[in-house]
Amino acid sequence: MRCKECKFWSVDLDNDKDEPWIGECRRYPPTQKKSGDVLTSELGHLYMETSKFEIITYYHDFCGEYKFNGNFAS
Repeated sequence: MRCKECKFWSVDLDNDKDEPWIGECRRYPPTQKKSGDVLTSELGHLYMETSKFEIITYYHDFCGEYKFNGNFAS
């Protein structure tokens, strides 16, 4: 029951292994919106600009609105 397996979640950024990492919740998400821009840190790591309550979530997050998408993500 994680975001990566939810039908309301859309992946936006994969990790180094081409696995789902960060995506967008499309079902009653929290509303304190930041830009969601993908930025690069001084060390070269990618990250997204998000607030504490953002519609951008990690693959392992979950919520009470979860609905299985029919695919088991790796």
